Amino acid sequence: KGSSSDNVQSARGHEAGEEPAAAPQEGQQPEANEFLIHVMEDCLAKIELSMLSLDNAGSDEVKAFAQSMIDEYGKLGQQIEKMASDMKVPWPKKVRGEHASLIRAMKKLTGKEFDQRFIEQNLAQLENDLKVFRHYAQQKDGGPTQTLARTGVKLFEKQLKTAREFTLA
Repeated sequence: KGSSSDNVQSARGHEAGEEPAAAPQEGQQPEANEFLIHVMEDCLAKIELSMLSLDNAGSDEVKAFAQSMIDEYGKLGQQIEKMASDMKVPWPKKVRGEHASLIRAMKKLTGKEFDQRFIEQNLAQLENDLKVFRHYAQQKDGGPTQTLARTGVKLFEKQLKTAREFTLA
């Protein structure tokens, strides 16, 4: 069992890039695999972006928010990693697609400009994640995907509340 710092160290070793998504294993439901892959990629991207915030953010509040995200996504990552292993879905090695593009763009920003974009991006992503996770939390299968989704809903609601409290004038 790894610590959240293990997940953070793991995320630090990954650079933004492209990699194909895993195909469903025999006997698995493609929708559950798709959800799990989305969650793994999202978790990896959020940790990497939050780590970038520790260096580029201008506000101590934004840095504290980023550190809380690293800690919380590290814990969520442990849960996801176990589920992925059980489902034989490989952990992504790189941040892909629009997550990679966002991280590349954010690396160019610092201070107040970084803070504003970081909070705006988190608000948009958390609202979207909340919709997706609520959908899976309401599934009737009662399996590990639903349990993970319910955990995510609680986490995203908490983070969304914190992100909405930021006033970056």
